[in-house]
Amino acid sequence: MRPGIRSVFDVAQWFIERNRSTGRSLPAAKLHCLIYESQLRYAIIHKGARMMPATFLATELGPIEPNLYLIYDGGEAPIAAMRPSEQVASVLEAVWHDLGERSAEQLAAHYRQDPAYLKAWNTERSAEIALDDMVQCRAIQISDKVAPLRADGATPKTGPRAPVKPAAIEAAPDAGQSIRFTGDGRVVTRWRPTKTVRRLH
Repeated sequence: MRPGIRSVFDVAQWFIERNRSTGRSLPAAKLHCLIYESQLRYAIIHKGARMMPATFLATELGPIEPNLYLIYDGGEAPIAAMRPSEQVASVLEAVWHDLGERSAEQLAAHYRQDPAYLKAWNTERSAEIALDDMVQCRAIQISDKVAPLRADGATPKTGPRAPVKPAAIEAAPDAGQSIRFTGDGRVVTRWRPTKTVRRLH
């Protein structure tokens, strides 16, 4: 299945440019979390399709895209960034709206408790986080109305869950609808929206 955009660098540059208007730095750990969330939301909306050809590893810093981690040096992409399609841009806008004010520490702490991350982490350090696991775990959160990240920045604690049925994953809105994720993890349709990257050590 064709990705929504050609590379992770295009997505990274979109967030870097969006962050410039805030006058704040964009720590690498936060950038990786924003990209991780973007890949996940796009896959839910588009029934398993990837937003970008990217791999996420479960590291002690949180989910990391290794190519981005190794190649980025400074605040600009090593390539001329491609403008995202409307479908991709709508997801990026929603992720930035929901998580752009969060600190790198808040986001990293949250995603280190993500069930898909933990499944990979408990298998092997720096193991790949499977996209199918990412989608399945978020589908459970949505169906149970578990907030991916609460307004106070805390991560909700949840007990073991039964495997989600495939129908729950495939119940995505039509491509023509506007898509939005609320603070409590629900998918809302017909919603209308009203500088540097530091290296990880």
